[in-house]
Amino acid sequence: MTDAGNDKQVIYADKFGNVYSYPLAAHATIAARTARRVQLSQLPPQHKSTESGGHEQGDEGDEESDGLTQLLGHFSSITSMTLDHSALHIVTADRDEKIRVSRYPNAYNICTFCLGHTQFVSKVLVPHSRHLTVPCVLSAGGDGTVRAWHLTSGAQLGQFNLASVRADYSDEVIHASYESVRQLTCEIEQLIVSDMAYHNNLSLLAVSIEG
Repeated sequence: MTDAGNDKQVIYADKFGNVYSYPLAAHATIAARTARRVQLSQLPPQHKSTESGGHEQGDEGDEESDGLTQLLGHFSSITSMTLDHSALHIVTADRDEKIRVSRYPNAYNICTFCLGHTQFVSKVLVPHSRHLTVPCVLSAGGDGTVRAWHLTSGAQLGQFNLASVRADYSDEVIHASYESVRQLTCEIEQLIVSDMAYHNNLSLLAVSIEG
């Protein structure tokens, strides 16, 4: 779930890979409708049909559809999504190693796909820093890599393998038998980047790893 950057809409995904936009103003409408129903429920039976105007039964369907808009869909579960700082593009990632960049709010217009991860994508973000010369997307995943992509072309700009960093560090501090080294190698192959955050002012990237 994320906000649209304008305090007016919330964007969320379901487990089926669909992404929806929901206006925050609709919450006030539904709250008012619920309060009205409570008020009607307290009236004597002979007054309910008159006060409700004969629409008491038909309001439930309206409540479910008030302002809810499907933006796009993936074939597998959405694992991460974000908007760029100008709210012109929405970036979504799924469990099938795919990253999709779409126009926002007309997300049926696909800009590009960023393809290269060999495991599920756990996190996508769009950094906004004065040090960046091109608009880019940062992604991380179950393959232990952090990758940079051009926002609109989908070209991979760079790749950083966290497993290699862990291996270099381990070689300096670990003096063990062959069996221990073999076990370490197996652990490195299972390294997962589970989350990351970017500090725009300092241009620093922090990652969380598992494995």
